[in-house]
Amino acid sequence: MAKIRTPIPLISNPSTTIFPNSFLTLITRLADEKLILASLEQYILLNRSDFHYRTTDNMTVTRLVNLYSLLRGLDNTNYQIHYSGEAEEIIFQLINNDEWDLLSTRIHTVSLKWLFQQDTIINSLCHQILKFCRSYNLEETDIIIGNNNQTINVQTLAELVSTEDNYGARIFVCLLAQLLEEERHECDLVCVLNVMATMVHVYPTASEQLFLHGMATTIRSWFYLSNSLPTTTYMSILILVFNTLSSVHPETLSADQSWVAVTMKV
Repeated sequence: MAKIRTPIPLISNPSTTIFPNSFLTLITRLADEKLILASLEQYILLNRSDFHYRTTDNMTVTRLVNLYSLLRGLDNTNYQIHYSGEAEEIIFQLINNDEWDLLSTRIHTVSLKWLFQQDTIINSLCHQILKFCRSYNLEETDIIIGNNNQTINVQTLAELVSTEDNYGARIFVCLLAQLLEEERHECDLVCVLNVMATMVHVYPTASEQLFLHGMATTIRSWFYLSNSLPTTTYMSILILVFNTLSSVHPETLSADQSWVAVTMKV
């Protein structure tokens, strides 16, 4: 691995440097992040056979995925870090093979957001979100892992869902539609409905993205295609609908015939 050389000052007097301290700090940070990511990618590539034959325990894999996604998540609009596509593919394979567990260890919100921006792992993220919803309803309280910068809870998910730069809203709506279609997992369905209703309640702007991704169409189809709904399921739907109706702008609701139909039905 190439050694990092100490940069030579452009002028001898630091107080008169033509670069502000914030710029020099950014350059140092970039060098550090590139070095760490490169080292991590080298580790991933060298141990690919262990990952392939699943000789690495899931906790190690989970921490590896979380660290990798953190470094990739730091690649924002201000600068871009070059990465190995081969190492990225291995990470996605680990996630899609159910060797990564979102709830088993702490994860930074930057890592979480980057993961929710990857369409290659949407199905796996649906599975992880379902596990979260089950745990949330089982404990009847929020799931918080770590400190404010390393949490996975309803508010964190609601913040993800409320923005357009990730697949959070799409994942929840797709999961809801899948459970409604299967009609045999009432407990899971109620769990997901309850979490979605809570998200809309604690973070009203999340309702806009859920709306734009077809939540009303999904609920409408449920109402009109199902002969009867269990009382618990029906009540959970009502809570989600009412929370959404109180959050989404009236103009948005009136422009969507699905919401009009759902409103008439309830």
